[in-house]
Amino acid sequence: MSATHATGIAAPRLAVSREGLARFMLWLFVFSGSFVLIEPSPYEAMFIPTLLFFMLAGLRLHATAMPLVILLVLFNIGGAMAATRVLQYEGTVEYVLISAFMLGNAVFYAALLTEHTLERFAIIKTAYIATAMVAAVFGIVGYFNVAGTSELLTLYSRAKAFFKDPNVYSPFLVLPLVLMLQDMLLGRARTIMILSLPYMITLIGLFLSFSRAAWTHVVLSSALAVLFLLIFSNSARLRLRVMVVSIAGGVSVALGLVALLSIPAISKVFEIRASLEQDYDVSDSGRFANQARGLAYIMDNPLGIGPHAFARIFEADPHNVFMNAFFSYGWLGGFSYAATIVLTWAVGYKALFKPSPYRLPFGAVLATFTVLSLQGFIIDTDHWRHFFLLLGLTWGFIAAVSKYQQQSGSYFRTTA
Repeated sequence: MSATHATGIAAPRLAVSREGLARFMLWLFVFSGSFVLIEPSPYEAMFIPTLLFFMLAGLRLHATAMPLVILLVLFNIGGAMAATRVLQYEGTVEYVLISAFMLGNAVFYAALLTEHTLERFAIIKTAYIATAMVAAVFGIVGYFNVAGTSELLTLYSRAKAFFKDPNVYSPFLVLPLVLMLQDMLLGRARTIMILSLPYMITLIGLFLSFSRAAWTHVVLSSALAVLFLLIFSNSARLRLRVMVVSIAGGVSVALGLVALLSIPAISKVFEIRASLEQDYDVSDSGRFANQARGLAYIMDNPLGIGPHAFARIFEADPHNVFMNAFFSYGWLGGFSYAATIVLTWAVGYKALFKPSPYRLPFGAVLATFTVLSLQGFIIDTDHWRHFFLLLGLTWGFIAAVSKYQQQSGSYFRTTA
């Protein structure tokens, strides 16, 4: 009897210990996501130990997320087939391996949220907000060349922190901004006061990237997340509060931007970047002209022409993730990628509008993913770590909602 009793006590303690260690590793893993100046980055290095800890703690992929796995596997098969055409070029094998890592990364996050959904997402949320604020601080420090850091932390007079490109750094900051915005809209005055400073620091860091796509991204993602709050709120008083705080916050942000634009070093770059027509977009050798020429290569090469082939042909990247998918992954990869995006939208919005306790964080994730995936039409988001994080989290919430609906249905059938 004592042995049974001992076994019964020890097992739960061990399980709690494993889950606690796994969550600690998860926090470190997500926090390392803003330090990607070198490859492999700390984020890649942290993935395997984090995965192993969660496999010990309990990691299950819900059947609802299997379409994601199938489509990403097809996507990677297409990429491997296309890569065989350019194996003689440096970086081809590395490209294929990074694609496989991104697949594993997305599936990991999808499986992660199947169990302990809100608790595990809370770890991701705090780590992501923390690393985004750190990245924003470094971006601001670099932009103003504090201690001669501009060479390391900026590119073309644009903040990038420890990312390789301002256009990757800035959209990385959007989900934390949306999550903090949600908390401020729904929280008390103390919550607003606590989050106002990190929110403004992160927003300034994003602004100083001078990425027009990221500016649009944060505005549309925030607006969509606020719309979800209004739709799903059952309280007229809460809806009024959300609208009032949103308006007040928007005015505060606008005043802050006016103050920033009074600084000559910022206003000069803003004037250049705010122009809708950039020479590298609309010239005869610009991105849009290259994309038009590239369509013929897609039609003539069902197996694709391999990683980086577009850049070798046109001496510039495609700046369109869908076109890059057909170039680098062939027709199989291109159609698989497009199907992944469309299916994620369709299944994601259907799941979001089902009653569940996950609507608040799910709404923030889906709003951010929706706009980021549309951003793929004007920039190549392939191999963006936070893109696959968002993709995986979206499917994780889809699975969690499905599981919740199944359990609720079973409960009502049992008690009826």
